[in-house]
Amino acid sequence: MATKIKKNQLISNFRVIECLPESNGGMAYIVKAQNIKNSDIVALKISKSSEFNDFNINALKAEVRILQILSHPGIVRIYPIQSDIGKKVYMERAVELKGSPWFFIMEYLEGGSVGDLIKKNKTLSEEETGAILYRVIDTLEYIHNSGYAHNDIKASNILFRHALGNNRPFEPVLIDFGITSRKDRVQTDAGSLFYMAPEQLQEMREQRPPEIKIDYSKVDVYAIGVLLYRMLAGKLPLSGKSETGITTAILTKMPSSPQSLNPKISNHMNDLIMACLAKQPEARPTDKQIRFALRQYADYTLSPERSRNY
Repeated sequence: MATKIKKNQLISNFRVIECLPESNGGMAYIVKAQNIKNSDIVALKISKSSEFNDFNINALKAEVRILQILSHPGIVRIYPIQSDIGKKVYMERAVELKGSPWFFIMEYLEGGSVGDLIKKNKTLSEEETGAILYRVIDTLEYIHNSGYAHNDIKASNILFRHALGNNRPFEPVLIDFGITSRKDRVQTDAGSLFYMAPEQLQEMREQRPPEIKIDYSKVDVYAIGVLLYRMLAGKLPLSGKSETGITTAILTKMPSSPQSLNPKISNHMNDLIMACLAKQPEARPTDKQIRFALRQYADYTLSPERSRNY
């Protein structure tokens, strides 16, 4: 199903305001909508399929379940759908749309994504990067301590709760928990190739003995390294002209030092990034070690002058 969702379309008690950029690609549409009963602004995540047992729907169901379990300021909030029988329901069919696809309601995050910042500025300062990722790693530490791994950390999956600037602290929020899993459970090949860790690709290629389990919290740490590199150096650490080329690079090559691309990067940050990108998962730092390394940036806020660029 590829239903077109138009402005002012009614879905249950919600009127669509706009289809958000996160809807491009992926398994679901994300729309900004207003509750016609109380005027609250929310986001609706609507499956692009109406077949209840396919991958898209299973991912949507999994995300709803995970968002009910995990509760942290750095995780997008899910809201119950008003039910006529007085029971809390978190997933419902959008009968107003062709095929009656399933949807759920979450908070609307108004500040754009880390990906938007990179597109606009090419690189971010070390202070900005450190302040954002300090809060992201705090969220990841909570997720990992709860026994889960996100499995799809990337720039477009980190949004800001509020518009940036006005001396507000950064409030990055993780979204897209459709492939979140127990951190020691074999994962599917879903995810973003550029951010995948070597051991994850080895498992996908069946080049890793099945008895050697992957710790997916370390896969998340590798993705943090990719993200730090991209935010500070302005490019991904490893790339290729094809999927095979990218995979081979991740499995066999070490990236250039980010400091060689951006001399403003400190030795401290350069070392942290390269440690996160270690080929061997046991050589990567823990969440706590990353948070400790970024603690000096925790209280950084944008100056009014810098805010104008955002």
